[in-house]
Amino acid sequence: PGHQGIAVTYQGPYHSREKYKAYQALYDWLKNETDYHFVERYLLEIYLNHPDDTKEENLETEIVVFIDKK
Repeated sequence: PGHQGIAVTYQGPYHSREKYKAYQALYDWLKNETDYHFVERYLLEIYLNHPDDTKEENLETEIVVFIDKK
């Protein structure tokens, strides 16, 4: 409750090493952010389209990590 979130959208296969670069970008940004810290217990992957009607390379996932003020 009361947490803020930061997000990045990844385009590509759901199960890909490339997707974890998006996670790394969020964590790298947060590591350099002096006013916020990561709330470890909260993380979301929101699938913006579906593999039944979207090519694997066009799948989109919004990755959200939650943060709190330090």
